[in-house]
Amino acid sequence: ELGIPISPLCDRRTVKRADSQIGFLKFVIRPTYALLGEILPRVKEEVIPIVDQNINYWTREKSRISLMTLTQHPVMRKATMRASDFKKEDSDIGEEEEEEEEHVVNESHQ
Repeated sequence: ELGIPISPLCDRRTVKRADSQIGFLKFVIRPTYALLGEILPRVKEEVIPIVDQNINYWTREKSRISLMTLTQHPVMRKATMRASDFKKEDSDIGEEEEEEEEHVVNESHQ
């Protein structure tokens, strides 16, 4: 809108949030608090485990998002469907075909 370029890692359309969080935590936050933990042992004992929990959370979130994205692809969606899903989908297709046939029959009678 304003013609101002978007800063790296700030473009909502291109930045993958989980990757961004993992990188920031691993390369900025953890080293900073590890160094501080050398001076203040309590930081090492209490804060570093929380940072590691956050890294693990975002790593799991990245996997979840990747899996979710993968299963939304039409080919993969079919590959991950249960047999009951196919039956429902097949019955839906049959209903659509019947509706189309009725429509064609109705048009030919007019």
